[in-house]
Amino acid sequence: MREREVEALNDHLARLLAQGDELLREWKSYSDNLRATIDRQIAGLDAELARGVEKAAKTVAPRAAAELAREVEGLRAELHALRQRTTEIGWRRDWRRNLPWIALVVALVANGLVIANFLRPASPVPLMIETDR
Repeated sequence: MREREVEALNDHLARLLAQGDELLREWKSYSDNLRATIDRQIAGLDAELARGVEKAAKTVAPRAAAELAREVEGLRAELHALRQRTTEIGWRRDWRRNLPWIALVVALVANGLVIANFLRPASPVPLMIETDR
């Protein structure tokens, strides 16, 4: 009797293993199908995203570039005007600020020339002697 029980148990385990194998094949088939479905959906979403990004870039990029160019041109004009104004103000300010120094230098040079003229030895007057030869 023991053999019969072992055989029955073996048969039962064989059917269990066969059902397990069948279940594993079904799960594998289901997971393969699920993976293929998800891959197709991801590919579709990828394509939609790429089209959306391309459309947005075509729509937004020219407007953004034009706006950026306008802003840069405005900044250039402001910078140019600021440079001119700074140069004009700086020149006037420097001229007025340096005027006392310029006057002092001119006065010193004039005084130096007057003093040099007074201190210079008198030049002898050449005598014109006519000699007969």
